Amino acid sequence: MAMQNWVGANGTDQDVVYEDDWHEVKSVSTSAMSVTTSSFEQLDCTSNTGALSIKGMVRQISSMLTDYTDALDLFQSKLSSYWYIDLQEYSEQKYFSFSSFGSQQYGVNDTFPRFTKQNAPTQIESLN
Repeated sequence: MAMQNWVGANGTDQDVVYEDDWHEVKSVSTSAMSVTTSSFEQLDCTSNTGALSIKGMVRQISSMLTDYTDALDLFQSKLSSYWYIDLQEYSEQKYFSFSSFGSQQYGVNDTFPRFTKQNAPTQIESLN
């Protein structure tokens, strides 16, 4: 189900969409002071332990899907749509899970600083 609902690879506005919920995933460096979104639509929808490389993440997810061939095929297909190739260079840069630093989650609702095309001030023409 998780692979079927990972739709960001298909060019949708949100990364993971379920029938009654959705998730937009962002990653930043440990020194980042802000997180950016690429469009209004992304928010508009009714320690060193634990560091992993992109290649490591792909292998970890693939091994979790070994017994689910349809999900594994779908995962590999979505990686391919992002032009992912199993290269050694993808082992070099390491990334931390938010759980290493404490997870931050934000509910997007009317009280969250949520801009949509309908409610944004006219001075804001686009988001980056």
